[in-house]
Amino acid sequence: MGCNLSDQTVVPVKPKVVDDVGNDTPDAPNTSDASDTSEDEQAPDLCLDVDCSNHGICSAASGSAMCNCEAGYEGEDCSTCSDSYRASGDDCVAMVFCDEASCGENGSCDDTSGAIACTCESEYAGDRCETCADGHFLSNGQCYRNIPCDEADPCGAYGTCEDSDQGVTCACDEGHDGARCDQCAATHYLVNESRCVLRASCDADSCNNRGTCSDATGVIDCTCTATYGGERCEGCYPGYVLIGSTCQIAQNCQPGSCFGNGTCDDDSGLVVCSCEFGYGQPNCQDCATGHTGAGCASCKAGYSMSSTGCTNICADGLLVAPELCDDGNTDPSNGTTDFCSSGCNFHNWPDGTWPGYMPPNVHGRWTNISINNNPSRYMRVAAGSSLSLKGHLNYDATTSGCNGCINQFYLGFISSDPDNNTDPLEGKHQRCDNFVGSTSRAIDSTFTAPTEPGTYYLRYRHDWDYDCNQGLRRPGIGNSLFVIHVD
Repeated sequence: MGCNLSDQTVVPVKPKVVDDVGNDTPDAPNTSDASDTSEDEQAPDLCLDVDCSNHGICSAASGSAMCNCEAGYEGEDCSTCSDSYRASGDDCVAMVFCDEASCGENGSCDDTSGAIACTCESEYAGDRCETCADGHFLSNGQCYRNIPCDEADPCGAYGTCEDSDQGVTCACDEGHDGARCDQCAATHYLVNESRCVLRASCDADSCNNRGTCSDATGVIDCTCTATYGGERCEGCYPGYVLIGSTCQIAQNCQPGSCFGNGTCDDDSGLVVCSCEFGYGQPNCQDCATGHTGAGCASCKAGYSMSSTGCTNICADGLLVAPELCDDGNTDPSNGTTDFCSSGCNFHNWPDGTWPGYMPPNVHGRWTNISINNNPSRYMRVAAGSSLSLKGHLNYDATTSGCNGCINQFYLGFISSDPDNNTDPLEGKHQRCDNFVGSTSRAIDSTFTAPTEPGTYYLRYRHDWDYDCNQGLRRPGIGNSLFVIHVD
C-alpha cells in the first residue's frame, strides 16, 4: 500500500542502545557535550532498527525516531487498524456497509464484520446473489428450479421437454417462446391468455378500400367510411343499399334500417325512424343525449329523467333535485369546472356562455340571498315577471362622503360590461334606500324582470348623496347579487 502523507500517523519510537558486542543496554544519560564529538565520529541513525510493520516510514526529523503510518494504520509500529478499517490478512482495509443494492432483491445483507456478506435465497448464488444456483435457470429475470421432464412437464402445453446435463430445455411450438414456452414470439399475440396466434398485418385490400385499417392488436380492425359496413367493410351500412358499386341511402325500409331500436317508415319516399324511448335520431343506433346503460334507459350524471327523456340539469338556471345549487360552481377562480352538484361537470346556460361565479358573501355585506326563494343565485325567468329578492345587508352608516349626505343603496339590473342591451330597465335602479342610523337590516323587496331576452345581473351600489338618483352608475361584476336569464 502507498503512503498518504496527509493521513499519516506519526508515532515517536524509542531507539535501542547496544554495547560493544551488540547487546541491549539500559538507556544512559547523555553526559557528553556535542562539542566533544570527534570530526571523524558520525551521529547514530535513530531509525536503523525501527520497525513500522511495512505500513509506515520512520522519521527522525524531530530528534527522535517515529513511524509515519499509512492511511488505515495506527500504533507505535503501525500494526493496528484505524477506526472504520478492519484487518484482512496482513492488511487493513476500509469497512463497507450494506445498502439496497448490496445483495439485490434476491438476498439479505450483513455488514457486522465490516465486509458485505450476502445470504442468498435458495434459487440464487454468487457473492452478491447475482446468478442462479446450481440446478436452476434464468427466465424473465428470475431463477427457477430445473424440474426434470419425468417429474412434471415444465414446458406446458406449447413445448416439448428435453433433459440434458445442463438441465431441462424446452422446444417451443410455433409462435411460442421463452425458456418454458410461456411467452409469445414477436410475430404472434396472446389470445384468451393462453394461445399465441400469428399477427395479422394490414394491406391495401384489408378493408376493401372502403375504410382505414389497424393491426395494432394483432388482428385486422377496419373503420369503414360512411355508408359502408361489415367486418371488412364488404357490405353497406344499415339503411343503405348497394347501387352499382357504391352504397347509397335506401329510399325504402331495409332490415336494420333503425337497428332494431325503432320503427321504420318510408311512406314519404325517404326512410324515417321513430326511435324507442332512450334512443336518438337519425337511425336509433345510439342513445339519445343524456341517456346511457342497457336499453339507453338510464340518465348520465348531470341529467334528470322526465317523461320526455333525460334532461340536462347542470347550470341551466333551474334548481332541480338532487342539485345542491344550479351552477354547481364553488370556486371563484374557475368559472366553468368546479361544481357543487353531484354529477355536474358542464354548464347549460341558455346564452351558451357561463355568466360567472356568484360568491356566497358579497363584499362581506350581503348574505342569505335568494330570488323567489331560490338560493342558487342563478335563475331563468319569464319576461316582465315579478321577482322577490330576500337577503341580509350589513353596512357602515357612520362614514359620510359629504356634509349632509345620506347613506344610500341602489339595486338594479345590468346586462353586460359594457352595455349592449336596449331594455328600458337595464342600467336603472329599481330601489334606492336611505339608510340612516342603522348598520344591519333584512332585505325583502320586489323587482320586475326586464322584457328583452338575455342574461342580466342584479347588482348593488353603495353611495352617499343628498337624494336618490336614477342612474345606477354601472357597478362592476363584483357587486352582483344574482344572475337571471330572461327567456
